[in-house]
Amino acid sequence: QVTPAITDGKSPITVRLTVTNTGSRPGADVPQVYVGFQSPIGEPPKRLVAFQKVALNPGEQKLVTMTIDPNANSHPISTWDTASQKWVLAHGKVSVYLARSAGDIASSAFTTVLFPSSGITGDVNGDGVVNCQDLMALKLAFGTRAGQPGFLPTADVDGNGVIDVNDMIAVTRRMTSC
Repeated sequence: QVTPAITDGKSPITVRLTVTNTGSRPGADVPQVYVGFQSPIGEPPKRLVAFQKVALNPGEQKLVTMTIDPNANSHPISTWDTASQKWVLAHGKVSVYLARSAGDIASSAFTTVLFPSSGITGDVNGDGVVNCQDLMALKLAFGTRAGQPGFLPTADVDGNGVIDVNDMIAVTRRMTSC
């Protein structure tokens, strides 16, 4: 379970899972949490953001809670922007993978990091200007519907609940620069 399903990128994301020792001897497991960004962001497919060693007796189950803190020094849901030379919060759909290792994914879920709203129609990324960066942000949500992971309300310019070509046209018409 990953909560919240929608976040502003400032509050921690909580991951809960149950670990079970199915063996006949005491043992330990190290559940791991990875995040994955959408391909236009240009990051590796998975990034390790949390893990916890859990000791278990035979047949024992334990509920494990791990937290992804966006404000941590490791910048778990941010990417490095070489132009500005700073960490930038990833927006849109973020995949959360529960795993035994990077190559052994047990399950996955999603959380959506929303852009702040500037109140300007077409300003998808909330920076106060409608430009090419808004088209790139809209691209992250293209094809999503309200309620689906990755849906960005600021990209739904026409308010029909779907991020589609009409929204792209609307943003393009409002662009002041590119």
